[in-house]
Amino acid sequence: YEYRGPHNIILNLNNTNHGLARHINKIMDMASGELVVLAAGDDISYPERTSALVDAWLNNNQPPALCSFFNLIDSSGRDLGDQTAWFQSFLPRNGELKDDILIRLVTTGSPALIGCTEAWRLDLFRLFSGLPEKVMFEDAAVSFRAWLVGDIVYLPDKLIAYRQHKNNISNVKPHALTKPNDVVNKEKLYSTWVARYIALLDGYLIDTEVATRLKLIDIKVSEMIINTMARQKSDLELRLAWWDLSLLQRWHYVIKLIANKEAHASLKWYLSRSLPLNVFSRLKIMLSYLSRR
Repeated sequence: YEYRGPHNIILNLNNTNHGLARHINKIMDMASGELVVLAAGDDISYPERTSALVDAWLNNNQPPALCSFFNLIDSSGRDLGDQTAWFQSFLPRNGELKDDILIRLVTTGSPALIGCTEAWRLDLFRLFSGLPEKVMFEDAAVSFRAWLVGDIVYLPDKLIAYRQHKNNISNVKPHALTKPNDVVNKEKLYSTWVARYIALLDGYLIDTEVATRLKLIDIKVSEMIINTMARQKSDLELRLAWWDLSLLQRWHYVIKLIANKEAHASLKWYLSRSLPLNVFSRLKIMLSYLSRR
């Protein structure tokens, strides 16, 4: 089928796998216009999707980003049921201030764009330049930029069928742990995610500095965001290096956490991993077995 409409269609084929961030940066450099509507190859955009997004964009003062609800399907196209609670987890709270939104996004990942349904203004890649090359979650990176510049509009309409399968970048479905090596591999996978989140925080820092320079946020908000990110990054870097520390070093840090009442949210993760790795692995296998009975 040959397209015969009024628009200029560009088919981009990369000779090598550029990785997510580098590929998106290349496409944003090639793009023109004002609003970019993204569509992953494994999902299904419904015919009305782009027109609905454009209408919502124009009717809401052209926000920096917007997204919609979706239907969730599996690899064969089978519907996976209602996802209202999942959709609502992305939304800002009623009356939530922009400063609080930015801090919550840095610490919890929400409120944010729903990656499979996202659309954004092209100028987010002109004001802030491209994404850092190590970033693997463009929806989180662009969400932060959107909240720095303005806001995100959420459409309740289901405009896409989001396909969930084992090769999704965001696939985090738990697997049964039956042997020690399963636990070791799970810890390695977690470390990969931690490294990706650190790269995301590094990008947030660059964007915060740009937004401060452009006076999109004031100095007080900027300092609050930067201090929050510094604490987050310090915790993540320790998690990344955790199994390389000696048993004595790990216990020393756990004792400090116990003494610090504000750090109790992290205590469970560190306390369970204060054991030798082989003991931790056997304990996880036993708990996994008991949970399946």
